[in-house]
Amino acid sequence: MVNSGNIILKIWNSPTFTTWGSFLSKSLYAVLLLPVITTVLSSEDITIWLLFNILIGLQNIGDLGFGVTFIRVMSYAMGGAKGISGISGTSIDKRTNGPNYDLLERSDAATRHLLFYTSLVFILVISISGYFALKRPISLTVEQNSAWIAFGLILITTFIRFNGNRYSIFLQGVNHVAMLRRWEAIISVLSIFSGLSVIVTTRSLLWLIINQQVWAIIQMLFNRYLCRSILEGRFRLFRKKGIDKELVKSIWPAAWKTWTGVLMSYGIVQASGLVVAQMGNTASVSSYLFSLKILDIIKNFSNAPFYSKIPLYNRLFAEGNRNGLMSRVENGIRFSLLTFSVTAIIIGIAGQPLLKLIGSNVTLVPEWIWIAMIFSYFFDRYGALHLQFYSITNDIVWHIANGVSGIIYIGFSFVFAAIMGFGVISFPIALIISGLSFFTWYSARKSYNYFNLDFPGFEYRTSFYPLLLLVAYLLFRLMA
Repeated sequence: MVNSGNIILKIWNSPTFTTWGSFLSKSLYAVLLLPVITTVLSSEDITIWLLFNILIGLQNIGDLGFGVTFIRVMSYAMGGAKGISGISGTSIDKRTNGPNYDLLERSDAATRHLLFYTSLVFILVISISGYFALKRPISLTVEQNSAWIAFGLILITTFIRFNGNRYSIFLQGVNHVAMLRRWEAIISVLSIFSGLSVIVTTRSLLWLIINQQVWAIIQMLFNRYLCRSILEGRFRLFRKKGIDKELVKSIWPAAWKTWTGVLMSYGIVQASGLVVAQMGNTASVSSYLFSLKILDIIKNFSNAPFYSKIPLYNRLFAEGNRNGLMSRVENGIRFSLLTFSVTAIIIGIAGQPLLKLIGSNVTLVPEWIWIAMIFSYFFDRYGALHLQFYSITNDIVWHIANGVSGIIYIGFSFVFAAIMGFGVISFPIALIISGLSFFTWYSARKSYNYFNLDFPGFEYRTSFYPLLLLVAYLLFRLMA
């Protein structure tokens, strides 16, 4: 008989389930808060709130790629790697006496310094771009002063949180993903109920933003506590070292390539929301921004089966354990794509009726635009998973994969939106074209060639059924 206590403990300590829990709890901002917000705030304030969320999310591209790169380096250090200068082959020279804590400490010190310097540049860029992106939407609201104060508060807390990302990077790098995501979920749920109380009692966008930012700072401080409580408190013993220039020099090629890739993928897709805010009426803008937010939530939620295991993939690769690596990667890709397809289809079918049922003033985009959006995101997810898989070799090609496809995306978006006047559907169509014309096949080819994968067998075990579900959904809607 299965011990229920063991099952609960396994879920409690599972990186995948806790990552799902973290993403799901964060998603409740849209599921629980947004319906309430639409009955309390004006449509103009709703648009501003969604734009604020886009600007907050852009900090994912502000660290110049050092964050994800140092997670990889720390994973190598925990796997016993002596250094990172030669990490690109099928195996890595490693120490025989366990983790390389010296490399771990030097990586953390470099992370601390680099996050501070990049945060200064990031805040400057966001201040300028955010001002111009928000100028028109804020001019349409009654509480203009409160909106600008909220923007200023976001800039201050973003600077603090940006530097605090050091703690999240460390926890992921040493493979304490389950612990990190578990407490993210708990704190996120607390912030949601706090937010519900605030928005109902104050009916204010400013106080909603204050609540959101206060809890973000609490999360950062708790991550610091977690760092100091693991590995027998080794984090507390790290000395205040200066930046290791040789280490930074050795990881810089991987970092800037990663950053360029994220900028030209996540960055430009989110930027489409800022562009739409300048070109449409309030209803169409809020509809597109809301749909973009929902898809971003689905994407993050579906990432859990794969992304939560990346530190483990790095370690298995460092150890030369191909069998263990491949079985976990296949499961991760399959469940990630399957989760995306199923969730996106459910939202496509039930989302609009549910929004009408609760009397929401915000709607999803028309279904044919939604279908275009989910196909564009699916192809992007497929390529991104292969790109992440190949990146464990430390041969970073994000700048090529996302750089070329990003240029294609920008070009077709301009043609469709500015010249041909297609409206908001211009952006998902452009993303589909950029994905299929380069990003998807280029990323897959990299992992296929390096790991010598069998195309029919690998795709049957990973992407076949998720894609089949989306095609069936498309055909069903065409015939309906």
